[in-house]
Amino acid sequence: TGEQVVGDIDFGPEARIDYDDVVLGFFDEYLRGQHTDLRDEPAIRYFVMGSNAWREAASWPPEEARPAAWCLAPGRLLPCTESPATATSQFVADPANPVTDPYDSFGPHDYRGLASRADVLTFDSDVLVDDLTVAGNAVASVYVSCDCRDFDLWFRLLDVYPDGRAINLRSPGAEVLRASYRDISGGQQLLVPGEVVELSLDYLMLANTFKAGHRIRVQVSASFAPHLSRNLQTGESEHVSKESRAAKITLHHGDEHQTTLTLPVLDSGSPKTKL
Repeated sequence: TGEQVVGDIDFGPEARIDYDDVVLGFFDEYLRGQHTDLRDEPAIRYFVMGSNAWREAASWPPEEARPAAWCLAPGRLLPCTESPATATSQFVADPANPVTDPYDSFGPHDYRGLASRADVLTFDSDVLVDDLTVAGNAVASVYVSCDCRDFDLWFRLLDVYPDGRAINLRSPGAEVLRASYRDISGGQQLLVPGEVVELSLDYLMLANTFKAGHRIRVQVSASFAPHLSRNLQTGESEHVSKESRAAKITLHHGDEHQTTLTLPVLDSGSPKTKL
């Protein structure tokens, strides 16, 4: 919080805050009984990447955020007002050859190289004509089937710059769901091979301005080592077995099985894009 350069991105001098002052002010108010201005301040203060500015809100997500649905079609991310044709996207995931994070530190990094892997699905929006600011909890509703009993769904959000850089908007490990625990209240529920299920990730917290000339990117994979224990894709726990198997994973698009990304948009109106 005292730095302006994090990972590969310089967020500018306004990003820096005196974190010690924030903590000590909290202690003075709530532990030492000294009246400060803390209780009069807005409940939420958050940093918007891209705009590189702090904003305030009375609650989280910000009350003014409005959901905007984007539909995933093969290779493309489209506003859901443009109904994509029914289709599927497939990849083969092999636990013995996982997708690997090339960076050993957290923060924003350039992940453009992942798009070249056959076991990573990439979905790009058209180029944005206007800035698009989002703040809140994005929601991914992914309809998927597999010829396996279990797999991990990684759903990465990235900001693609005009020069090709693809910058992650969340820390690795905060954007993954193990399919067999899609309903945690029901315990482990292994997949039925070939059966379509909905995997919902409703906690993709972010605040970012996608600048005009940028693209929104979604990447889907079944691994991102070393950020989660290995899924053998057999239904067996990695704690009791070492035997793994490759699996064909299918994302579904269109009709009643439309995979979507819902973004909490602060700007009014529909996103404007160009090819």
